[in-house]
Amino acid sequence: MSTVYVAVDVQNIEVSSENYGQSVPIAALLERIKVEGYPVVLRAYADWVEPTIRERMPEYRAYGFELIQLMSDSRGKNSGDMMLAVDVIESLHSPDCPDVYVVVSGDGDFVPLAPKMRRKVKKFVAMGFRESSNSILRGLCDDFVYFEDLIADFEARRRTKHPIAVSEETEPEPEPEYTEPQETEEEETTDTVDQAEIEVQPPSVEHREPVRMHIQEYAQRIPEPDYTNTRETAAYYRRVLQEYKHVRVETYYYRKLLIERAWNYMDDRGGYVDLRDIYDDLLDYAFYNSYGIYPKGIEVILRTLYIARCFDIQGDIHPFSLDIRVCPGPGIDAQRALDMMNETYVRGMTMELPDIHLEADGVAHLLMDEVTPESREKAIEIIKRVKPFYDEPTTLGMAIDSALNEEPDED
Repeated sequence: MSTVYVAVDVQNIEVSSENYGQSVPIAALLERIKVEGYPVVLRAYADWVEPTIRERMPEYRAYGFELIQLMSDSRGKNSGDMMLAVDVIESLHSPDCPDVYVVVSGDGDFVPLAPKMRRKVKKFVAMGFRESSNSILRGLCDDFVYFEDLIADFEARRRTKHPIAVSEETEPEPEPEYTEPQETEEEETTDTVDQAEIEVQPPSVEHREPVRMHIQEYAQRIPEPDYTNTRETAAYYRRVLQEYKHVRVETYYYRKLLIERAWNYMDDRGGYVDLRDIYDDLLDYAFYNSYGIYPKGIEVILRTLYIARCFDIQGDIHPFSLDIRVCPGPGIDAQRALDMMNETYVRGMTMELPDIHLEADGVAHLLMDEVTPESREKAIEIIKRVKPFYDEPTTLGMAIDSALNEEPDED
């Protein structure tokens, strides 16, 4: 399955939506994006302090977008186009760059991205309203999706799945003077509503399966990948961590820089410091360097370091909180902390799925963004510590093979 990078110019969408009187549902965007493949990066660029934009913040958060904060000048103009384009180009030069790039905007400022995508042999998709989208951008994209068509298709499917129970054909007639027929009408109305309720029972988009499930049920939810495809295997591991541990693995490069920053911060102050102070410093550091890591991502990194026992904790050990006072653990420098964090990611996958197959190249690609002799050797060391018999067939794989090779009953 192809991997997809999604960048949303929120300001462009909201202004266009207001002009055309059509609000673009985030669910509709994601449905169309999933046609291209599995989204591994979801970023929304906006000045989230602006009142009209702030109202959309909970919806973007609910769908897992990283909220990239932009600074607006006195005229209300922000640097969203430039920052979005820079992040996309930076991603193109990453070893694990996605297969498809989707820019949710019809702004002509993104025209220069098209030749960059073509040189890297990446599919480029853009989205916008028909009238306001730049004609050159529409011509250079591999595919351009019009919001009008997207909204119409989404609303049609929604009405099909959730029909209106009460007909709007006629207004209610005055009740007759006698009462006996009213019982029959009430029964018919009740039957109609009950039938409608039955029709709208399909699971909601926001429905979540239980966190823990049987291994066979997992195979149906997220099928095992083709382990000969390193990128697909890494995307599979990434999804396991997101679905079951609610952890998004940031790129190795950014994690390394942030951990080095945290260790320098603790060394400069000497002794114990509040995790909240480290969190605030890392957040400012990531923001001013345009790393594109949102606040929750910084907190997840610190929580993972805490779980990996990279800190020496002042007082008794207790559940993770930013109010805990810590200092570097004995003999643990930034590089050792990064290695312990990587091991914790792998251990987290095996805790949820004991039979998961850990493929060395896939693990190296997930944790270190590239497959080299050094990264593969380090991945194998981590796998052996977590799961010594990693090269043996998994119970899940044997069960699936057995089911596929089982002869049908002769009845």
